[in-house]
Amino acid sequence: MPTRTDERLSAADLDRLTADGERVELVRCDLSGLRSRDVDLDDVTFTDCTLDGVDLSGSRLSGAVVTGGSATSARLERCDLSDARLERVDLSGAVLSGALLTDAEFRSCRMTGVVAEATRGMGCLLLGCNAYGAELPGLVLARREHRGTRFTEANLAGCDLREAVLEGCVLLHTDL
Repeated sequence: MPTRTDERLSAADLDRLTADGERVELVRCDLSGLRSRDVDLDDVTFTDCTLDGVDLSGSRLSGAVVTGGSATSARLERCDLSDARLERVDLSGAVLSGALLTDAEFRSCRMTGVVAEATRGMGCLLLGCNAYGAELPGLVLARREHRGTRFTEANLAGCDLREAVLEGCVLLHTDL
């Protein structure tokens, strides 16, 4: 797997990243403020990268793995995040509205103020996340164990919670 480390990437770099079909790993790369819509980033691994303010709307990140790092105020509207795994990522203020979240996993992520309205798919997993004040109306959380997630003052109106396990979750002042 080719690895790019400690680089500031441009929109052109992203367009070429997966052109040859190989899986790519980005380590401590800076994509902050980048605007690159509808790009194919399927199966890319991001480790401790900075994606603050990035606009990847409409992009494909299916199977992507994002570990550590920051994506505050990122625009991920209408992205395909199916089978993606995000762990220990600061997503504060990110916008995921209209995103496809089938089997996406968010583990120990900071999701304060995230906006994820009108998301699509068969459901995602939130484990040990802080979703304080998040706007998550209609999110599918059915048939999964969302342990230890803080939904304080979040909007979960219309969420599909059928057979969901919310053990250890904080729902104080949450709109259900």
